[in-house]
Amino acid sequence: TPPPVVDPGETTGLPNEEHGIILYPNPTHETLYLTRNNVAPGETKLTVMDVTGRSWHEQTVNNQPTIEVTVSSLKPGIYFIQWNDNSGVHRERFMKL
Repeated sequence: TPPPVVDPGETTGLPNEEHGIILYPNPTHETLYLTRNNVAPGETKLTVMDVTGRSWHEQTVNNQPTIEVTVSSLKPGIYFIQWNDNSGVHRERFMKL
């Protein structure tokens, strides 16, 4: 089955069942939201990286199910958001328009 086609102007938030997360809107222009069903105790370190692994944004947040990340300063392209918490290291891809 081919992957779903996403119109770059369409707002989507497809859940990742493995991690119990939703990353939305994806693609995005200014703000990206990461909603987690299972929040591990302790702090969460977020890193936004480009496809070469270069870090463009880092922030640390306390236990909260929804995290807001401002990405308006990024150039259009494909990026990854990585978060490290007590449950491990997780990474999802997003598109900045």
